[in-house]
Amino acid sequence: MHQLVWQALCCLDRTRAARSLADELAADSAAGDLAVAARRSVGVVDGALREVVQHVNACLVLIREWEAKLQRSDLVSLTDRTLAALPADADVRRLSEFAEMLPQNIFAYVTAARDVLGAGAFPWEQHSSRYGGEKGSR
Repeated sequence: MHQLVWQALCCLDRTRAARSLADELAADSAAGDLAVAARRSVGVVDGALREVVQHVNACLVLIREWEAKLQRSDLVSLTDRTLAALPADADVRRLSEFAEMLPQNIFAYVTAARDVLGAGAFPWEQHSSRYGGEKGSR
């Protein structure tokens, strides 16, 4: 494709003199047939170059679509690999169930240790006069 585009640009470059001549002849009323011939010759080249541009554009569309398909395929593969690495739902549920029981178990161990050592009540177990006074006062 690069060679084709380069050759098309070279062809277009070679029409510069003919385009200038066609413009000069068009301004000269005595050169009617010559102006028509020059314009026709440049028009043939321009028509061929328009076809080249259309074909190159068609190739670009195909290439972009192929790249999009490759990118989609890569994303599908990445997604499949990533999701396959996730833990099973049952494993995660078991982990969550274990975690749910953990605070109660830790509380039992900590309160037992506290009671054995005589460390006193935790702050949330102490009654404050700010929150309704002492036990039994109403």
